[in-house]
Amino acid sequence: MELINIFLHYNGEWNETYEYKNFKKAGILVPLECTFNMLVEEIYLELELNQTMMEITIQYQVKHNDPPIKIKTTKSLVFYFELKRKHKDFTSFPLCIDFSTVTNSTASFNLHDGLELQNTTATSSSDMLRLQLYERNNTTVIAPPRLPIVEDIAYEASH
Repeated sequence: MELINIFLHYNGEWNETYEYKNFKKAGILVPLECTFNMLVEEIYLELELNQTMMEITIQYQVKHNDPPIKIKTTKSLVFYFELKRKHKDFTSFPLCIDFSTVTNSTASFNLHDGLELQNTTATSSSDMLRLQLYERNNTTVIAPPRLPIVEDIAYEASH
């Protein structure tokens, strides 16, 4: 199993010229077979964040002063890993982690991948317990609790 070093820059801010400033640093070591969900869990653990209280955005820059690229899926993570693997400087392409506070709400919602669902409500109290309600950028998001996906199960079975 090949591992990759990833530096985390967090708790900073982007300025108008796309520089991430005033950040703190951390580092994690993850397998190249890591899925997006596994990476997110590693970041929450390393930064000691509560997933029910904080939402993270994961970004990196290819060139100085270029707009950052978001990592949102396992495919975009594999692309990032290929860049890291081909570049010999282990400090290259640190992940810039931005936080936003999660707040409870009950309005309509927008899923993380941009798909919109409207007029969706839980039909029972048990449905409500299975859903996490939170508001992001003035849009309420309902996210189901994370369940293992095929990639996670395959990874665990191979190790």
